[in-house]
Amino acid sequence: MDQLRVVRMIVLLFLSTVSSTTDPCQHHGVINQARRSSAATVDDSDLVICDIYLDKGWYRFTSYTGGEIPTSCVQPYQCSTEVPLWMDGTLPEGDDIVNRTACGNLGDPSDCCTIPIDIRVKRCTEPSGVFYVYELQPTYSCPMAYCAGSLPLCPDGEVYDDFHKHCIETRPVVPCDFEGHGFCEWLQERDDELDWTKTTGHHSSGSVLPGLDHTLGTATGSYAFIRSSASNQPGYRARLISPVIVTSKTDTCNVNFYYQGSGTLRVYKKGYHGSRKSLVWRSPPIMVTAWTATVVSLVHTNPFQVIIEGTLGSDGQSAVFLDDVSFSTGCSSEVDGAVRLVDGARFGEGRVEVYYDHEWGTICNRSWTQTNGDVICSQLGYTSAVPTSRQYPAPSATPIHLDEVSCSSANVTKISACSHSRWGHYHPHCDHQRDVSVACTGEHTSLTSLCCHLTLPLPSPILMPQGRDYGSVQYQPPPLSPVI
Repeated sequence: MDQLRVVRMIVLLFLSTVSSTTDPCQHHGVINQARRSSAATVDDSDLVICDIYLDKGWYRFTSYTGGEIPTSCVQPYQCSTEVPLWMDGTLPEGDDIVNRTACGNLGDPSDCCTIPIDIRVKRCTEPSGVFYVYELQPTYSCPMAYCAGSLPLCPDGEVYDDFHKHCIETRPVVPCDFEGHGFCEWLQERDDELDWTKTTGHHSSGSVLPGLDHTLGTATGSYAFIRSSASNQPGYRARLISPVIVTSKTDTCNVNFYYQGSGTLRVYKKGYHGSRKSLVWRSPPIMVTAWTATVVSLVHTNPFQVIIEGTLGSDGQSAVFLDDVSFSTGCSSEVDGAVRLVDGARFGEGRVEVYYDHEWGTICNRSWTQTNGDVICSQLGYTSAVPTSRQYPAPSATPIHLDEVSCSSANVTKISACSHSRWGHYHPHCDHQRDVSVACTGEHTSLTSLCCHLTLPLPSPILMPQGRDYGSVQYQPPPLSPVI
């Protein structure tokens, strides 16, 4: 019995030591609810937030409305709850964990801290900047919840740009295999010396062009390229520029592509709020004779764009070839109403998942229609859905978010704007064998038609595919060539 008692004490001591040495900056839960903003009010009783069932532990707030608990009094019925919790005290400036009080405001004019709750805070750093984690306790009653951030709420699938003071759309950039019309959502810059061109392996005979593309592995597949000629001299450059990217706060954002050739390929980032660009990757100074997979990490806090630049080398036979450009799921922000395609066998295909209340979930295919599929594909930047028999069931732990979805028109801009069941409510016959899967095709005609008829000085014309009016700023961008 004494030995058992000793073993138990050793185990408890070990667990206590591990708990006290675990860094909350590395080990914490994530709360991503834009509705916790102090700018949000209680407009829908079904969307009121309550933290009575919140497990005690360390958390990071990651919503676009802000990641910090307000440090001044918040009035009742803000933060999508009746009794909002704000923090009495300043944010820590050092690396130590500090004690603070979360204050629940019941509306007493003489006391904004009617209900005190003990919490702790730690300042953390990562490559993209500083963030804070909070050790929180469950609330005493409902509806009472912790506030986070102060920026305005945006429609589903959008985030608030605090620099330009308006909402902008966030969604995955359409992957580009160069098999369809143009260059997908990428635009050509006109202050360089060359434009990227598309070709197939059929035209490679007797030249430096590859005989096979990467996507299909055939002579009929397409890829983008630049090459030397009598008019294309060494050092000439060609640039493709992506749409605006708003990254996830928790997942890594990478741009992925395949390339080969004897010139130089570079990848830059350019902030949405200015004209300055920074080099993040360049190809090695050697001849690459086969399609080579490349993954480039993109760390950026604010919205930005990617520039892919090819440069001809000194050899009169220099050429650069590019295929299958795509972005990881971390290159779009997780906001309520956002959609993505998962586990598909090819670009533009997969299981539909929609983001809501912290997590991605599926849609039950009961009464699913072609119009519903068209709305999904349109929201993702494609033209329409095409029939597919492929199914991509989700793992059993994945929630089912929506059922009975009915879009009256393909002109609806977001699937969450269509008629549907209450979030998280679905028919008993729904399971992951009935998850909606779609295949998308084409690109929005507006992605190219809007790019080249601009009269306002915008931070970058490439942002126009997002379908918003971005107002007037000081930076005048270089002109862009339409892609054909």
